[in-house]
Amino acid sequence: MVISGDLYDRVVPPAEAINLLNETLSKIVLEFRIPTIIISGNHDSAERLEFLNGILSGMVLQIEGVLKGEVKEGSFIKY
Repeated sequence: MVISGDLYDRVVPPAEAINLLNETLSKIVLEFRIPTIIISGNHDSAERLEFLNGILSGMVLQIEGVLKGEVKEGSFIKY
C-alpha cells in the first residue's frame, strides 16, 4: 500500500490525529501485514515522519519524509 501524504492537516498535528494514525497503521501493518510505504505531503513535517525509519527498515512499514533522490527498496517488499 502507498500512502501519499498528507497524513495530517498541519505540521504539528493534534494528539487525536496521531492516535488515529497509530491505530490505523497498527491494523494495516501488524494485523493485516500489508507492506506499506508512506510519503509525506505538504502539511506533514517530513523530518518528524522519518524519526522511526531505522527501526522500521526491517518491517513491512517504510516512511519517507524527505526526498533523497530515490526510495530504497526495503526488506518490507520481500515480506
